[in-house]
Amino acid sequence: MKLRTRIALAYVALVAIALISLAVYLSRSEQDRLRERVEGDMTDEARLVALVVGPLLAEGAPAAEVDAAAKRLGQEIEGGVTVVSSDGRAVADSVVPPASLGDLSQRPEVARALAGEVGKGSGFSQSLRTDATYIAVPIVSGQDSVGVARVARPSSQLSTSLGDIALTLLVACLVAGGAAVVVALVIAGAMTRPLGRLARAARRLAGGQLGERVSSSATAEVADLADAFNAMAASLQGTISRLAEERQKLESLLASSADAVVAVDREGLITFTNAAAEAVFRTSRTEAVGKPFLHVVRDHELNELASRCVKLAERGLRVIAYGPEQRWLQASAVPIEGGGDWAGLIILHDLSEVRRLDTVRRDFITNVSHELRTPLAGIKASAETLKEGALHDPEAAAEFVRHIENETDRLAQMVEELLELSRIESGAAPLRMGVVTVGPLIERCVQRFAPQAERAGLHLSAEPIEDEGLAVQGDDDRLGQALANLLHNAIKFTPAGGQITVSAVAHNGEVAIAVRDTGIGIAAGDRSRVFERFYKAADARGRPGSGLGLAIVKHIVQAHGGRATVESQPGQGSTFTVLLPRAR
Repeated sequence: MKLRTRIALAYVALVAIALISLAVYLSRSEQDRLRERVEGDMTDEARLVALVVGPLLAEGAPAAEVDAAAKRLGQEIEGGVTVVSSDGRAVADSVVPPASLGDLSQRPEVARALAGEVGKGSGFSQSLRTDATYIAVPIVSGQDSVGVARVARPSSQLSTSLGDIALTLLVACLVAGGAAVVVALVIAGAMTRPLGRLARAARRLAGGQLGERVSSSATAEVADLADAFNAMAASLQGTISRLAEERQKLESLLASSADAVVAVDREGLITFTNAAAEAVFRTSRTEAVGKPFLHVVRDHELNELASRCVKLAERGLRVIAYGPEQRWLQASAVPIEGGGDWAGLIILHDLSEVRRLDTVRRDFITNVSHELRTPLAGIKASAETLKEGALHDPEAAAEFVRHIENETDRLAQMVEELLELSRIESGAAPLRMGVVTVGPLIERCVQRFAPQAERAGLHLSAEPIEDEGLAVQGDDDRLGQALANLLHNAIKFTPAGGQITVSAVAHNGEVAIAVRDTGIGIAAGDRSRVFERFYKAADARGRPGSGLGLAIVKHIVQAHGGRATVESQPGQGSTFTVLLPRAR
């Protein structure tokens, strides 16, 4: 318990004892006074009743007349009135028939009144149906007593009045007690306030407010304590500031790292993660910190690496395929000595992009080699045939020369497409931007490829466009080239009897131009790579073509700020969609 509270409680206890004693005395005094006043009023009312009914009793008036007078008087005094004869029988009552009251001579207040005194009593009233207080006085005619006049009031009226007095005293005591508490707190506060300031300053200092200081007190002892506190706070502030600066540098370095960094304690609980780690493990720092490393990473190989690091102080390096996506991560584990709750540091370097690029590079080399080998092999075979004697056969020589010319044209076309793709990627091929109306663009391309589709036994059509003015911002020639490549691709991979449909719709500020066919479709494993240069799905490798058409489509669309997508199922056809920003 605080010193201020103890001082205040002692003061309040003294005041409370005094107030309680005073309240008890005043309560009893007021109760006695009120009771005397009520009894005096009832005595006056009883005498008034005696004065009114006395002559009636003396004259021998009928009982009905006396009873009527009693009822009238009962209404006037708002209480019970009973008239008793000299032999103790009730002859009138303001509430109930007097016969129901019977002989009242044994009632204490009636007996005293019959003896010529003022009688007092209490008990259950049959007429009022409640506990009541009674006052009875003799009715005197001349020198003789002719009866008794009794007045009754419910005891609850007296109790209510006494309760009001008690409530008033209680409120007064509470107000006085409250004032005493305030005074006690003020006095105690004045005595303990300097110590309280020191305590609060110490708590704020412990809570991290290192600039907290206290002013000197008028009391010499407290002033010395305040000076010592300020000196301690200044020293602590300097030390913690240096430590916080070093920690901030370390955390900033780790947080800005592109590699995922996770710190664990001796129990294997995570104590720190950076943004890259949150992305790899798909959890936030608040969710990860304090949880076991295994519960967050969900990989036993990584957990084993971390466990050996913190328990055996062993460095480790592994390359693992992590998660459902099989992301390739190079995991390094470094033990930390004297790092507090940082017992080990796990660093994860994502090798997925490196591996993907390496795979693309190998596939590119393989595909280029394959595409070049076929025409070169044809040229070499024709040249060797000519060298071996076909040169002297004019008809055969002309055939082989045409074959060499066709293969050379194929190589030239491939080189030209590569150069075109390179220019589009690098931005060396400028776009002549303008408003391109989608309807005429589709119509031109459909008319251009209609003869080729007819020769292939295909039905090529364009769906009507609801908005004839639907347009995009772009290069008309380049967009026509992209759409032509898609149509050429659809014709090449759709068997005879199939259908190819071109459509265009506006959606969310974009224009979607779709080429839908009923061709052989694309396997799920190939869909993500069909836009790579030279890439061919397994079903397409025996068909003519360089494998650059869709790559050119993708880069033309990206140069216009759009994107190209594909939806396909093997045997059910494909839908290639070009999404371009709509012209405003």
